[in-house]
Amino acid sequence: TPLVGFNKTFFFLHGLGNCANTYVIKVFFNTSFALPENVRLVFFQSPTYYCTEYNMTFPIWFNVFMPFQFMKGIPQNHCFNMTQAASTKTRLLKAILREHKYLDKVAYKGKGKIYLSGVSMGGAIALMVGLEYKRSIENIFVFSGYLLKIAKINNMDKKKKITLFHGNKDYVIPLDYAIDSYNNKSLLQFPNVDLTVIKGLDHNLTGEEWTF
Repeated sequence: TPLVGFNKTFFFLHGLGNCANTYVIKVFFNTSFALPENVRLVFFQSPTYYCTEYNMTFPIWFNVFMPFQFMKGIPQNHCFNMTQAASTKTRLLKAILREHKYLDKVAYKGKGKIYLSGVSMGGAIALMVGLEYKRSIENIFVFSGYLLKIAKINNMDKKKKITLFHGNKDYVIPLDYAIDSYNNKSLLQFPNVDLTVIKGLDHNLTGEEWTF
């Protein structure tokens, strides 16, 4: 992606057990997709932690203690390692702020614009970070994700758009999680929140996400 001459940065966070390189390959070897010259893509890579749910260690933003199907009615701090999630959030907030300041210096058409996106657990982190980020964000895209209750809402920027995408055939993170997130009082504070339910889609991306 370009280092100069751009005015938009699009951050993407991968899901549980995956890695940034997987999505780099998907994007840059997708012949139907051409990256706009004014856009820079940044793929964050998660730390490696032990995952209780799968009884193994792999790239993961925070530990998950049990399958999502069993989490209903259980406080999130009994489902996820919130200390790890908070540590990830702090690291990403600093990285995005650095990028935003750099973007402002090199943007050739007005101020730089930031977009956040993530899939599954990466979507949960992207949403949490986007809600807390103190500067303007154009849009937060969450694919098959959910709202982490430890998110602290930044009341200074209610104009940011939040778009949730979820398949109705997702049995890893059921659609109910997206609906509950959409109806959560934290997101109801924002006038530009949308939930798009994609019929027939499981816990995956459609391949059309990169046509932003």
